[in-house]
Amino acid sequence: MSIDSGSGLANATIQQRLVPVRLFYDFLMEEGLRESNPVGRGRYTPGRRVGGHQRGLVPRLTKLPWIPSEEQWLRMLEVIRREPVRNRVMLALAYDAALRREELCSLRTDDIDPAHRTLRVRAETTKNRLERVVPYSASTGGAAVGLSRPPGRDQPGPRAAVPVGVAAQPRPAAEPVDLVEGGPPDRVGGRC
Repeated sequence: MSIDSGSGLANATIQQRLVPVRLFYDFLMEEGLRESNPVGRGRYTPGRRVGGHQRGLVPRLTKLPWIPSEEQWLRMLEVIRREPVRNRVMLALAYDAALRREELCSLRTDDIDPAHRTLRVRAETTKNRLERVVPYSASTGGAAVGLSRPPGRDQPGPRAAVPVGVAAQPRPAAEPVDLVEGGPPDRVGGRC
């Protein structure tokens, strides 16, 4: 029996595949068909230095998030300066409010509250299906004001639920979207 498919599975996936195997051996031990479980759990006993800490079959790895270098940030900001206001606001909101790609792409103008400088992330767009309200910076708020009114309308009024994250003209498929080399492809390469 193989736990790894050979396709380079993530550590968490391997951990999940071990659970039913470990539970099966627990069952065999309860039935008296086996004396020990070869797929043991990691254990830590405080105060015991020798033998108090046992590692699991596969070490638990925690991957640190990708953080761009100073040079990468400056290059990205240079590219963003040439983008339309909508794209600059989307990047600023994603950064300020730590939005996931789906949350960012599903934003509407009525989710932005300029009076309190908060952003409502609707439950139907979140990973955990819980709505939340997050603050954003004053500089992002200044740029976002233009999105809350249709072009040519100078007077503030009721805000319509206009999508922020949907492009008026989608990018051609051949146009590259990666702003920074070496960045995480799952986060930078998404389209809205």
